[in-house]
Amino acid sequence: MSVHDDDKLGLLLSNRLEQLSSPTSISSLEYDLNAGVPDSESLPLEALRRAFDEVLSVNPKQALTYDTPNFGFEPLKQAVIETVAKTLGGIDESWVSLVSGSAHGLDNIAATFVDEGDVILVGAPTYPGAIRTFTSRGAKLISVDQDEYGFSAVGLDAALTSGAAAKLKIKAAYLIPNYDNPSSTLMPLERREALIEVAKRHEILLIEDGAYAGIDLSGPPPASLFQLAQGRGVVYCGTFSKTIATGLRSGYILASPSITKALKFMRFDNASSSLVQQAIHNFFTSDEYPEHLEKIRKIYRGRRDVVTEALDKYCKSFVTFSEPQGGFFHWLTLREGLSATEVREVAALQGVAISPGRGYYLGDHVEQESRVRIVFSALDEVSLVQAIKLLGKSLEIISK
Repeated sequence: MSVHDDDKLGLLLSNRLEQLSSPTSISSLEYDLNAGVPDSESLPLEALRRAFDEVLSVNPKQALTYDTPNFGFEPLKQAVIETVAKTLGGIDESWVSLVSGSAHGLDNIAATFVDEGDVILVGAPTYPGAIRTFTSRGAKLISVDQDEYGFSAVGLDAALTSGAAAKLKIKAAYLIPNYDNPSSTLMPLERREALIEVAKRHEILLIEDGAYAGIDLSGPPPASLFQLAQGRGVVYCGTFSKTIATGLRSGYILASPSITKALKFMRFDNASSSLVQQAIHNFFTSDEYPEHLEKIRKIYRGRRDVVTEALDKYCKSFVTFSEPQGGFFHWLTLREGLSATEVREVAALQGVAISPGRGYYLGDHVEQESRVRIVFSALDEVSLVQAIKLLGKSLEIISK
Protein backbone atom coordinates (compact mmCIF):
# COMPACT_ATOMS: atom_id res chain seq x y z
CA MET A 1 0.00 0.00 0.00
CA SER A 2 1.30 3.44 -0.89
CA VAL A 3 1.30 5.83 2.04
CA HIS A 4 0.14 8.49 -0.42
CA ASP A 5 -2.97 6.56 -1.49
CA ASP A 6 -5.87 8.20 0.41
CA ASP A 7 -8.33 5.44 -0.52
CA LYS A 8 -6.09 2.80 1.01
CA LEU A 9 -5.25 4.96 4.00
CA GLY A 10 -8.95 5.02 4.71
CA LEU A 11 -8.68 1.32 5.60
CA LEU A 12 -6.56 2.32 8.58
CA LEU A 13 -9.27 4.48 10.15
CA SER A 14 -10.65 3.41 13.52
CA ASN A 15 -13.77 1.27 13.27
CA ARG A 16 -15.32 3.52 15.93
CA LEU A 17 -16.06 6.07 13.22
CA GLU A 18 -18.74 3.68 11.98
CA GLN A 19 -20.24 3.43 15.48
CA LEU A 20 -20.79 7.17 15.85
CA SER A 21 -23.77 9.21 14.73
CA SER A 22 -23.16 12.46 12.86
CA PRO A 23 -22.70 15.57 15.01
CA THR A 24 -25.36 18.27 14.96
CA SER A 25 -24.60 21.35 12.89
CA ILE A 26 -25.84 24.82 11.98
CA SER A 27 -28.50 24.67 9.27
CA SER A 28 -28.33 26.72 6.08
CA LEU A 29 -32.11 27.09 6.10
CA GLU A 30 -33.64 30.51 6.77
CA TYR A 31 -35.16 29.50 10.10
CA ASP A 32 -32.84 27.30 12.15
CA LEU A 33 -34.72 25.72 15.07
CA ASN A 34 -32.19 22.90 15.11
CA ALA A 35 -28.85 24.18 16.47
CA GLY A 36 -28.88 24.76 20.23
CA VAL A 37 -26.65 27.82 20.27
CA PRO A 38 -26.88 31.05 22.29
CA ASP A 39 -27.99 34.41 20.92
CA SER A 40 -25.10 36.00 19.03
CA GLU A 41 -26.40 39.58 19.34
CA SER A 42 -26.16 39.64 23.14
CA LEU A 43 -22.49 38.65 23.41
CA PRO A 44 -20.64 40.86 25.96
CA LEU A 45 -18.24 42.13 23.32
CA GLU A 46 -17.00 45.32 24.98
CA ALA A 47 -16.62 43.71 28.40
CA LEU A 48 -14.60 40.83 26.94
CA ARG A 49 -12.47 43.20 24.85
CA ARG A 50 -11.57 45.12 28.01
CA ALA A 51 -10.93 41.89 29.88
CA PHE A 52 -8.51 40.55 27.27
CA ASP A 53 -6.77 43.93 27.01
CA GLU A 54 -6.28 44.06 30.77
CA VAL A 55 -4.90 40.53 30.97
CA LEU A 56 -2.42 41.18 28.15
CA SER A 57 -1.39 44.47 29.72
CA VAL A 58 -0.93 43.26 33.29
CA ASN A 59 0.50 39.76 32.92
CA PRO A 60 1.07 38.79 29.28
CA LYS A 61 3.77 36.17 29.87
CA GLN A 62 1.66 34.12 32.26
CA ALA A 63 -1.37 34.44 30.00
CA LEU A 64 0.47 33.27 26.88
CA THR A 65 2.38 30.27 28.24
CA TYR A 66 1.52 26.71 29.29
CA ASP A 67 -0.32 26.27 32.58
CA THR A 68 0.35 22.57 33.09
CA PRO A 69 1.37 22.89 36.76
CA ASN A 70 -2.13 24.08 37.72
CA PHE A 71 -4.41 23.03 34.85
CA GLY A 72 -6.35 26.21 35.31
CA PHE A 73 -6.06 29.81 36.47
CA GLU A 74 -6.29 29.58 40.25
CA PRO A 75 -8.43 32.72 40.82
CA LEU A 76 -11.00 31.45 38.31
CA LYS A 77 -11.10 28.11 40.13
CA GLN A 78 -11.79 30.02 43.34
CA ALA A 79 -14.56 32.01 41.64
CA VAL A 80 -16.17 28.74 40.49
CA ILE A 81 -15.96 27.38 44.04
CA GLU A 82 -17.71 30.47 45.40
CA THR A 83 -20.73 29.72 43.19
CA VAL A 84 -21.36 26.51 45.17
CA ALA A 85 -19.96 27.57 48.56
CA LYS A 86 -23.34 28.48 50.03
CA THR A 87 -24.44 24.85 50.01
CA LEU A 88 -21.09 23.09 50.01
CA GLY A 89 -18.26 24.16 52.29
CA GLY A 90 -14.77 22.84 52.84
CA ILE A 91 -13.68 22.64 49.21
CA ASP A 92 -10.73 24.39 47.60
CA GLU A 93 -8.98 24.66 44.23
CA SER A 94 -7.98 20.98 44.35
CA TRP A 95 -11.65 20.19 43.60
CA VAL A 96 -11.60 22.10 40.29
CA SER A 97 -10.00 21.57 36.90
CA LEU A 98 -10.52 23.97 34.02
CA VAL A 99 -11.17 22.50 30.59
CA SER A 100 -11.80 23.67 27.02
CA GLY A 101 -15.58 23.69 27.25
CA SER A 102 -17.95 21.06 28.64
CA ALA A 103 -17.47 18.88 25.53
CA HIS A 104 -13.79 18.59 26.40
CA GLY A 105 -14.76 18.02 30.02
CA LEU A 106 -17.03 15.09 29.15
CA ASP A 107 -14.30 13.55 27.02
CA ASN A 108 -11.80 13.98 29.85
CA ILE A 109 -14.21 12.23 32.22
CA ALA A 110 -14.81 9.42 29.73
CA ALA A 111 -11.08 8.97 29.10
CA THR A 112 -10.47 8.76 32.84
CA PHE A 113 -13.23 6.32 33.79
CA VAL A 114 -14.13 4.22 30.75
CA ASP A 115 -12.41 0.99 29.76
CA GLU A 116 -13.44 -0.90 26.62
CA GLY A 117 -16.85 -2.50 27.22
CA ASP A 118 -17.70 -0.59 30.42
CA VAL A 119 -21.34 0.45 30.66
CA ILE A 120 -22.52 4.04 30.96
CA LEU A 121 -26.22 4.63 31.60
CA VAL A 122 -27.85 7.54 29.76
CA GLY A 123 -31.35 8.90 29.61
CA ALA A 124 -33.93 8.14 26.98
CA PRO A 125 -33.80 10.76 25.49
CA THR A 126 -30.31 12.19 26.02
CA TYR A 127 -27.76 14.58 24.54
CA PRO A 128 -26.30 13.16 21.28
CA GLY A 129 -22.88 14.64 22.03
CA ALA A 130 -22.67 12.49 25.16
CA ILE A 131 -23.60 9.41 23.14
CA ARG A 132 -20.77 10.18 20.69
CA THR A 133 -18.26 10.92 23.44
CA PHE A 134 -18.80 7.81 25.54
CA THR A 135 -19.07 5.56 22.48
CA SER A 136 -15.81 6.92 21.09
CA ARG A 137 -14.08 5.90 24.31
CA GLY A 138 -15.30 2.30 24.02
CA ALA A 139 -18.27 2.42 26.36
CA LYS A 140 -21.42 0.35 25.93
CA LEU A 141 -24.44 2.58 26.48
CA ILE A 142 -27.72 1.48 28.05
CA SER A 143 -30.68 3.84 28.28
CA VAL A 144 -32.89 4.59 31.25
CA ASP A 145 -36.28 6.10 30.45
CA GLN A 146 -37.02 9.66 31.48
CA ASP A 147 -40.41 10.83 32.69
CA GLU A 148 -41.88 14.27 33.38
CA TYR A 149 -39.36 14.68 36.22
CA GLY A 150 -36.31 13.70 34.18
CA PHE A 151 -33.96 10.74 34.56
CA SER A 152 -35.85 8.02 36.43
CA ALA A 153 -34.53 6.95 39.84
CA VAL A 154 -36.66 3.80 39.71
CA GLY A 155 -35.32 3.10 36.21
CA LEU A 156 -31.75 3.66 37.39
CA ASP A 157 -32.21 1.21 40.25
CA ALA A 158 -33.73 -1.38 37.91
CA ALA A 159 -30.95 -0.98 35.33
CA LEU A 160 -28.26 -1.34 37.97
CA THR A 161 -29.91 -4.36 39.54
CA SER A 162 -30.35 -6.16 36.22
CA GLY A 163 -26.87 -5.09 35.14
CA ALA A 164 -25.36 -6.60 38.28
CA ALA A 165 -27.24 -9.84 37.67
CA ALA A 166 -25.84 -9.93 34.12
CA LYS A 167 -22.34 -9.15 35.49
CA LEU A 168 -22.11 -5.92 33.50
CA LYS A 169 -19.49 -3.43 34.60
CA ILE A 170 -21.61 -0.33 35.00
CA LYS A 171 -19.39 2.63 35.82
CA ALA A 172 -21.64 5.67 35.76
CA ALA A 173 -24.89 7.37 34.82
CA TYR A 174 -24.87 10.55 32.75
CA LEU A 175 -27.65 13.12 33.20
CA ILE A 176 -28.60 16.79 32.84
CA PRO A 177 -30.77 17.79 35.84
CA ASN A 178 -31.16 21.46 34.84
CA TYR A 179 -33.08 21.93 31.56
CA ASP A 180 -32.15 18.62 30.00
CA ASN A 181 -31.15 18.45 26.35
CA PRO A 182 -33.46 17.70 24.55
CA SER A 183 -36.41 17.50 26.94
CA SER A 184 -35.77 20.75 28.91
CA THR A 185 -36.89 18.90 32.05
CA LEU A 186 -35.98 20.54 35.35
CA MET A 187 -35.44 17.73 37.84
CA PRO A 188 -37.13 18.36 41.22
CA LEU A 189 -35.23 18.12 44.48
CA GLU A 190 -36.82 14.83 45.55
CA ARG A 191 -35.73 13.12 42.31
CA ARG A 192 -32.19 14.42 42.71
CA GLU A 193 -31.97 13.05 46.22
CA ALA A 194 -33.38 9.71 45.11
CA LEU A 195 -30.82 9.39 42.30
CA ILE A 196 -27.97 10.13 44.69
CA GLU A 197 -29.22 7.44 47.08
CA VAL A 198 -29.50 4.84 44.30
CA ALA A 199 -26.07 5.64 42.88
CA LYS A 200 -24.48 5.48 46.34
CA ARG A 201 -26.11 2.14 47.12
CA HIS A 202 -24.91 0.61 43.85
CA GLU A 203 -21.52 2.35 44.04
CA ILE A 204 -21.56 4.05 40.65
CA LEU A 205 -20.57 7.55 39.61
CA LEU A 206 -23.07 10.24 38.61
CA ILE A 207 -21.83 12.47 35.78
CA GLU A 208 -23.77 15.72 36.03
CA ASP A 209 -23.81 17.92 32.93
CA GLY A 210 -24.50 21.52 33.90
CA ALA A 211 -24.41 22.98 30.40
CA TYR A 212 -27.58 25.06 30.89
CA ALA A 213 -27.05 26.08 34.51
CA GLY A 214 -27.76 29.79 34.80
CA ILE A 215 -30.32 29.88 31.98
CA ASP A 216 -33.10 30.04 34.57
CA LEU A 217 -36.29 31.45 33.06
CA SER A 218 -38.84 30.66 35.79
CA GLY A 219 -36.91 31.09 39.02
CA PRO A 220 -33.90 29.36 40.57
CA PRO A 221 -33.48 25.56 40.28
CA PRO A 222 -32.81 23.12 43.14
CA ALA A 223 -29.24 22.53 44.28
CA SER A 224 -27.08 20.49 41.93
CA LEU A 225 -26.46 16.80 42.46
CA PHE A 226 -22.85 17.71 43.25
CA GLN A 227 -23.95 20.07 46.00
CA LEU A 228 -26.55 17.69 47.43
CA ALA A 229 -24.04 14.83 47.55
CA GLN A 230 -21.47 17.12 49.17
CA GLY A 231 -19.19 16.45 46.24
CA ARG A 232 -19.00 12.70 46.83
CA GLY A 233 -19.80 10.27 44.03
CA VAL A 234 -20.71 13.05 41.59
CA VAL A 235 -18.59 14.68 38.90
CA TYR A 236 -20.00 18.01 37.74
CA CYS A 237 -19.17 19.35 34.28
CA GLY A 238 -19.86 23.06 33.77
CA THR A 239 -19.28 25.62 31.04
CA PHE A 240 -19.08 29.34 30.35
CA SER A 241 -20.38 28.84 26.81
CA LYS A 242 -24.08 29.39 27.37
CA THR A 243 -23.82 32.41 29.65
CA ILE A 244 -20.76 34.19 28.18
CA ALA A 245 -19.63 32.95 24.74
CA THR A 246 -19.27 29.58 23.01
CA GLY A 247 -16.15 30.66 21.13
CA LEU A 248 -14.16 30.98 24.36
CA ARG A 249 -14.22 27.17 24.63
CA SER A 250 -13.87 27.19 28.39
CA GLY A 251 -15.49 25.14 31.14
CA TYR A 252 -14.74 23.34 34.37
CA ILE A 253 -15.05 20.06 36.23
CA LEU A 254 -15.91 19.83 39.92
CA ALA A 255 -14.97 16.59 41.68
CA SER A 256 -13.27 15.31 44.81
CA PRO A 257 -9.48 15.85 44.81
CA SER A 258 -8.68 12.19 44.10
CA ILE A 259 -10.87 12.29 40.98
CA THR A 260 -9.55 15.67 39.89
CA LYS A 261 -6.00 14.33 40.18
CA ALA A 262 -6.89 11.42 37.90
CA LEU A 263 -8.65 13.73 35.43
CA LYS A 264 -5.56 15.91 35.17
CA PHE A 265 -3.32 12.86 34.71
CA MET A 266 -5.43 11.86 31.68
CA ARG A 267 -5.00 15.28 30.03
CA PHE A 268 -2.66 15.40 27.02
CA ASP A 269 -3.33 18.98 25.93
CA ASN A 270 -0.83 20.82 28.19
CA ALA A 271 -3.81 22.58 29.82
CA SER A 272 -6.40 24.93 28.35
CA SER A 273 -5.85 28.58 27.44
CA SER A 274 -4.65 30.63 30.40
CA LEU A 275 -5.34 33.81 28.43
CA VAL A 276 -9.00 32.89 27.97
CA GLN A 277 -9.38 31.80 31.60
CA GLN A 278 -7.91 35.02 32.95
CA ALA A 279 -10.17 37.10 30.72
CA ILE A 280 -13.20 35.07 31.83
CA HIS A 281 -12.19 35.59 35.47
CA ASN A 282 -11.98 39.33 34.87
CA PHE A 283 -15.54 39.43 33.48
CA PHE A 284 -17.08 36.66 35.62
CA THR A 285 -16.10 38.40 38.87
CA SER A 286 -17.06 41.90 37.72
CA ASP A 287 -20.28 43.81 38.40
CA GLU A 288 -21.06 43.51 34.71
CA TYR A 289 -21.55 39.73 34.76
CA PRO A 290 -24.77 39.65 36.87
CA GLU A 291 -26.18 42.39 34.64
CA HIS A 292 -25.27 40.40 31.54
CA LEU A 293 -26.80 37.24 33.00
CA GLU A 294 -30.08 39.02 33.71
CA LYS A 295 -30.02 40.51 30.22
CA ILE A 296 -29.75 37.17 28.46
CA ARG A 297 -32.33 35.59 30.77
CA LYS A 298 -34.76 38.33 29.76
CA ILE A 299 -34.02 37.70 26.07
CA TYR A 300 -34.48 33.93 26.35
CA ARG A 301 -37.56 34.29 28.54
CA GLY A 302 -39.17 36.49 25.89
CA ARG A 303 -38.26 34.05 23.13
CA ARG A 304 -39.54 31.08 25.08
CA ASP A 305 -42.82 32.87 25.70
CA VAL A 306 -43.38 33.83 22.06
CA VAL A 307 -42.65 30.26 20.93
CA THR A 308 -45.05 28.87 23.53
CA GLU A 309 -47.72 31.29 22.33
CA ALA A 310 -47.01 30.57 18.66
CA LEU A 311 -47.14 26.80 19.20
CA ASP A 312 -50.52 27.20 20.88
CA LYS A 313 -51.72 29.36 18.00
CA TYR A 314 -50.34 27.51 14.97
CA CYS A 315 -49.59 23.94 16.09
CA LYS A 316 -52.02 23.15 18.89
CA SER A 317 -53.92 20.57 16.86
CA PHE A 318 -50.74 18.65 16.12
CA VAL A 319 -48.44 18.79 19.18
CA THR A 320 -48.37 18.81 22.96
CA PHE A 321 -45.55 20.11 25.18
CA SER A 322 -44.64 21.46 28.58
CA GLU A 323 -43.26 24.98 28.72
CA PRO A 324 -39.55 24.85 29.62
CA GLN A 325 -38.46 26.52 32.85
CA GLY A 326 -35.01 27.22 31.44
CA GLY A 327 -32.50 26.27 28.79
CA PHE A 328 -33.00 26.59 25.05
CA PHE A 329 -35.57 24.01 23.94
CA HIS A 330 -39.22 23.06 23.51
CA TRP A 331 -39.66 19.27 23.35
CA LEU A 332 -42.75 18.45 21.34
CA THR A 333 -44.87 15.32 21.26
CA LEU A 334 -46.53 14.85 17.88
CA ARG A 335 -50.13 13.79 17.50
CA GLU A 336 -50.56 10.09 16.81
CA GLY A 337 -50.02 9.28 13.15
CA LEU A 338 -47.45 12.01 12.52
CA SER A 339 -43.79 11.17 11.86
CA ALA A 340 -40.93 13.36 13.14
CA THR A 341 -38.82 12.39 10.13
CA GLU A 342 -41.55 13.50 7.75
CA VAL A 343 -42.05 16.73 9.71
CA ARG A 344 -38.36 17.53 9.31
CA GLU A 345 -38.50 16.92 5.54
CA VAL A 346 -41.63 18.98 4.93
CA ALA A 347 -40.55 21.78 7.30
CA ALA A 348 -37.23 22.02 5.45
CA LEU A 349 -39.17 22.76 2.25
CA GLN A 350 -40.69 25.72 4.14
CA GLY A 351 -37.22 26.90 5.19
CA VAL A 352 -37.43 25.61 8.78
CA ALA A 353 -34.86 23.27 10.35
CA ILE A 354 -35.99 21.12 13.30
CA SER A 355 -34.54 18.11 15.15
CA PRO A 356 -36.53 14.86 15.01
CA GLY A 357 -36.39 12.61 18.05
CA ARG A 358 -34.36 9.79 16.53
CA GLY A 359 -30.95 11.35 17.32
CA TYR A 360 -31.70 11.55 21.05
CA TYR A 361 -32.23 7.84 21.65
CA LEU A 362 -30.06 4.74 21.50
CA GLY A 363 -31.11 2.63 18.53
CA ASP A 364 -34.82 2.26 17.89
CA HIS A 365 -37.09 3.67 20.58
CA VAL A 366 -40.86 3.78 20.71
CA GLU A 367 -40.87 7.59 21.14
CA GLN A 368 -38.33 8.62 18.50
CA GLU A 369 -40.81 9.30 15.68
CA SER A 370 -43.26 11.12 17.93
CA ARG A 371 -40.77 13.66 19.31
CA VAL A 372 -39.35 16.90 17.92
CA ARG A 373 -36.91 19.35 19.52
CA ILE A 374 -37.07 23.02 18.56
CA VAL A 375 -34.64 25.72 19.70
CA PHE A 376 -35.71 29.22 20.71
CA SER A 377 -32.33 30.68 21.72
CA ALA A 378 -30.78 31.77 18.43
CA LEU A 379 -33.53 33.54 16.45
CA ASP A 380 -35.20 36.84 17.32
CA GLU A 381 -38.85 36.90 18.36
CA VAL A 382 -40.22 37.95 14.97
CA SER A 383 -38.31 35.17 13.20
CA LEU A 384 -39.39 32.62 15.81
CA VAL A 385 -43.07 33.42 15.29
CA GLN A 386 -42.66 33.09 11.52
CA ALA A 387 -40.77 29.82 11.93
CA ILE A 388 -43.47 28.31 14.14
CA LYS A 389 -46.15 29.52 11.72
CA LEU A 390 -44.34 27.69 8.91
CA LEU A 391 -43.94 24.63 11.13
CA GLY A 392 -47.69 24.67 11.65
CA LYS A 393 -48.19 24.90 7.88
CA SER A 394 -45.90 21.88 7.47
CA LEU A 395 -47.93 19.89 10.00
CA GLU A 396 -51.11 20.78 8.16
CA ILE A 397 -49.62 19.56 4.86
CA ILE A 398 -48.61 16.24 6.40
CA SER A 399 -52.01 15.78 8.05
CA LYS A 400 -53.99 16.08 4.80
